[in-house]
Amino acid sequence: KTFFLSNLATQSALAGRKTIFVNPKADGDISKLADYIGGETVRLSHLDQNEPGFFDPFNWAETPEEAITIATKFITDILDLDGTQSITVGNGIKQGVARGAQCVGQAYKYIKDDAIKHDIQGLHGQNDLFRLAIALSPRKKENIAKTPFTLIQWDKKLDLPTPGQEIKIHQRLALGLLQLTCLASSQWLKDAGGGVLIFDEAWTLLQNGAGSAIVEQLGREARSANVLPVLATQRVDDVLREGVNLETHLSRVFVLQLKDEKEQLAALKLCGLEPTDELQDTLGKLGAQTRLDESTGTSYIQPARAIYRDLDDRHSVVHIAPVPASAAAAYNTTPDMEAPVNDEV
Repeated sequence: KTFFLSNLATQSALAGRKTIFVNPKADGDISKLADYIGGETVRLSHLDQNEPGFFDPFNWAETPEEAITIATKFITDILDLDGTQSITVGNGIKQGVARGAQCVGQAYKYIKDDAIKHDIQGLHGQNDLFRLAIALSPRKKENIAKTPFTLIQWDKKLDLPTPGQEIKIHQRLALGLLQLTCLASSQWLKDAGGGVLIFDEAWTLLQNGAGSAIVEQLGREARSANVLPVLATQRVDDVLREGVNLETHLSRVFVLQLKDEKEQLAALKLCGLEPTDELQDTLGKLGAQTRLDESTGTSYIQPARAIYRDLDDRHSVVHIAPVPASAAAAYNTTPDMEAPVNDEV
């Protein structure tokens, strides 16, 4: 999956489109990709060193009203507040902005609930993820989409919830910051005139109502903003679960190798294909494979394949190739394994 996304990112950047790749996997560093393309890597651990609040909504949202809405949702989700408390938070931040606040750290002090303010202050002092979302003083607006390619690389392992698990506060923080990153990246690309937003592990955006709403918002607004969101996930079934309406927002679908039957059925449904034993068997064999050329007796790597559904609901099996050896080396996240390479068309 990451190999495929890296290939898309390379082609996008070389075609002159601003590209942001959000990679939440600390154990899958792909900074070699940014170096290969000539782009920039933004590491989250470096953003909090000088001043907090890199992802503070007032630092990138299009309007103060939008920043108020985003900040309210973030605090509400992290603290697991009820509807009445959420209204209190929103009203307080709104009043803070009316009094001249230009960041969440200045605005939240106008919330008329001392317990909520105490929790916000405590989290800001204890949690580096929370600090990334809340600036204490106004920051100069930054747009990281200034190079052809920008990688936002998590270099700290995120404790993400599994399906059916009760979500704890540190997991809500991880999900909330991922959602902020997605929104901020989309806005940065919009401000830069458009581009491509690649978001790996997109299932993290579907763990609560706020995240699902963000994905649906991206689907609705992307075309007018000239932004193409590319969402990748190994948990395809999350896209189809009850309460998530994403099918109508997916213009194209690539399905790579899947071995789990539940995920296979979900992927075929997304593609608009009737599930058959033959198609499920095909899905299980789409990965790169070593083949033997019987005429020469030498082995070669057959590149990975994908089932592709295009804009007109047509289907085909496509190869993730050709990939130059230099690119394959940059895409490979497992140094001890040989990357699938095929330089021939």
